[in-house]
Amino acid sequence: MTPSQPGHGPAQTAIDDVLGTEHQTKKLLSSVRLKVAFMSFVSALLLGLCGLIFMLVSHIFAALTPAISADLDWKAVHGAAELARVAEYGLVLADEGELTQAFSSYQNDQDVLALVATDPDGKVLAHLGKIPSDLALVLSRAPRGVDRMRGYSVSWSPATIEGRVVGKVAVYVSTARLDAGTRLKADILWTACIGCGLGLLISLLFVSFYVGPLLRVTERAFARLEKTTLAALEAARLKSEFLANMSHEIRTPMNGVLGMLGLLLGTGLDEKQQRYTETLRTSAHALMTVLNDVLDFSKIEAGKLELHPGPCEPRALLEEVAELFAARAESKQLELVCHVQHDVPERVELDVDRLRQVITNLVGNAVKFTETGEVVVHASLSHPEAGNPLLDITVVDTGIGIAPEEQALLFEAFSQVDGSSTRRFGGTGLGLAISRKLVTLMGGEITVKSEAGRGSRFSVRLPVRVLSSEPTRIPTLSHKPRALIVDDNATNRLLLEELLSSWGLRTASTSGGRAALEMLDAARNSDPFGLVITDMHMPEMDGLTLAEQVRKRQPHLPLVMLTSLSESNLSSSSRGLFTSVLSKPVRSSELESSIAHVLDSSSKLRAAESEHLAQAAAVGPGNARRLLVAEDNPINQEVIIEVLHELGYSADVVANGRLAVEAVAKGDYPLVLMDCQMPELDGYDAARMIRAQQGADQHVPIIAVTAHALVGEREKALAAGMDDYITKPLNPAILRDALERWWPVAPSAQGASGSSIPAAAMGPADGTLDPNVKRSEGVLRVFLRHVPDQLVAIQTAIESDDEAGLRQAAHKLKGGCLAVGVPRMAALCASLESFPEDRAQQGQALEREFETVRARLEPLLQIKKSA
Repeated sequence: MTPSQPGHGPAQTAIDDVLGTEHQTKKLLSSVRLKVAFMSFVSALLLGLCGLIFMLVSHIFAALTPAISADLDWKAVHGAAELARVAEYGLVLADEGELTQAFSSYQNDQDVLALVATDPDGKVLAHLGKIPSDLALVLSRAPRGVDRMRGYSVSWSPATIEGRVVGKVAVYVSTARLDAGTRLKADILWTACIGCGLGLLISLLFVSFYVGPLLRVTERAFARLEKTTLAALEAARLKSEFLANMSHEIRTPMNGVLGMLGLLLGTGLDEKQQRYTETLRTSAHALMTVLNDVLDFSKIEAGKLELHPGPCEPRALLEEVAELFAARAESKQLELVCHVQHDVPERVELDVDRLRQVITNLVGNAVKFTETGEVVVHASLSHPEAGNPLLDITVVDTGIGIAPEEQALLFEAFSQVDGSSTRRFGGTGLGLAISRKLVTLMGGEITVKSEAGRGSRFSVRLPVRVLSSEPTRIPTLSHKPRALIVDDNATNRLLLEELLSSWGLRTASTSGGRAALEMLDAARNSDPFGLVITDMHMPEMDGLTLAEQVRKRQPHLPLVMLTSLSESNLSSSSRGLFTSVLSKPVRSSELESSIAHVLDSSSKLRAAESEHLAQAAAVGPGNARRLLVAEDNPINQEVIIEVLHELGYSADVVANGRLAVEAVAKGDYPLVLMDCQMPELDGYDAARMIRAQQGADQHVPIIAVTAHALVGEREKALAAGMDDYITKPLNPAILRDALERWWPVAPSAQGASGSSIPAAAMGPADGTLDPNVKRSEGVLRVFLRHVPDQLVAIQTAIESDDEAGLRQAAHKLKGGCLAVGVPRMAALCASLESFPEDRAQQGQALEREFETVRARLEPLLQIKKSA
């Protein structure tokens, strides 16, 4: 980005532009040029219209004429044949009256000119109408043909009885309809030509007697406007120079005032003197803020402001600004949240100080004009087809809003929406004007969307260059626990879910303490939580009470508290409930360090548990026992078969609930693993039908297998007649325990080694692949083969706004992702299930994540093949 030339400001540039384009303006406003241009346009328009009429009329008559001609020919040929058959009796008797009676049915047909009946030799026996041509010539031609003459068509047909010709009948049909159509076509085309000519003449008169005088008036007005504009621009240039000089001159003594006030506060002052001096310093700082705004504005206007691009961390910058206004937001009981999407790079190149100035102004205004609700600072990255990526920063508040007619004044210098002397909010009215000019200098744009009484949304879009970033500090572990997020604010929950997911952690969230306790209890036997992050202030149950209840249930579960500044001074006993306590708005670096410490502290325990699961003896494949698996997702089918094989089981697989019901009725399966969401018939209804068809002495255990880990899912499965409940991704140890619980294995069963790809071949544990999930060659091939089609289904549902289709497709893919152990893809699928507003961006992120996953999985297949 090129900074403005020193000494050559926008005002002087505008003057040069006006002077440089004077000749061009006069040339464009020339009366002769405008008249010629207008007449050329009208002529082209009329000629085009005339041509269109010619084409349309020709097309219509070209379509109608063959149909009319065919109809007339049909009347001639079929009329002659029909009359020859009807008039046989009259021809044999040579009875003119009988023949005239036969002709009577054609008397009212206006297309028929004449009807003639003759004996076999051509002697006229009877006729109707005037015969228009030589009859002998007509009868000399082949029968049942059509002879087209000028004004008519004629055809004749013999009348035969038992193969003997007893007479001849000829029919003359008028072509008046065809001739009338030809004349009508010519009339329409001539009328169109005359109309276009008249239109051109009228346009010429209009230009000569109306447009010409109007143009002369406009030329004189532009000449006066040019002089006025030059004077105004010169005045603006002088004003900018004056402001720049005066602001600089005032800042020098004000710096001395502030410095001396600081020294004065360090001397021995009594309470009253201390209060007066503090008030004086506060007022001086307020005056310096005004002076700084005026100085920045004058520098921009004078073209003396230069940009200094450099490395910038967007997340750290936004969190720093949010922390600056945290106390003010807390005093008004506002939620101040920073939401940085996972695709925003850690480091970019731009002018950090100027961006901080813009965001500080926007966040300060949002907090100032918001009495209740929240202020959200949102950052995302967009990728245009050409050029550098764009950093989008949006500040959304739930404040007083701005009426549409007042929004035009927002970015004007020295203007405020409420400019009265009784206005509630102070300020110079320069903040947004300076922000817009700074953003423009950085090559971006700033926009606003607002509605009175319903808050405002200020958006800044800047081109950036992405720089290399540091890897996450979350440790590389064989198992990363699920994190439970508890916060009554939906925006905070979304922020934490996205942040933790970007670090490779699996998450679940809820809005209250009671629901959190239920989720912790429900997950203990399937996929237990290893970390809880909770807010302090929540309705019904606050964070301290929740922590006390969690400690009673799970004493060693790590807890992280997020609290406001005023509540951060917890007692030592209260702080002892938590692994760490962080102040809101929480900085991502602090949260990342805290979670990294938690995971690192418990890594040895998780390693021991993993080793125990790996050494647990599963029954060998030689003693394989067969069960039934109902699963519609081919990826999950392959995963379940591989896991069961390692545990010493074999399985028959069906793709929906209806087939599962039929298989249980026909086969002797001692146990069924039932997916809950399947086409045609889901797992719940299938379980009910199986229970309905079983006798009193029959009870095949049914274990629900689902990707849902919500509160109430276990109860729903049990109510449908199932016996147990496990969640995806399948944990071999949990699955083994469930199988042995309902189908105990013989004590003599021996363990067997699996055929999965070694964990060491998976590459770095950066969150793309879960190193705790074993993946066989078959599972990987099925996954890589089916995911592209499932991504197409998701994209189609997004483009057509098909909420049900998107939820179904995302849930299906989520199950496969959990089974294969790709947590980021699974998290994106889970987010798409809720039909979010930014589903298009999340769909694109899902496709990009799959490309990363594929790049990591395809080499594993080569490792397996070479092994």
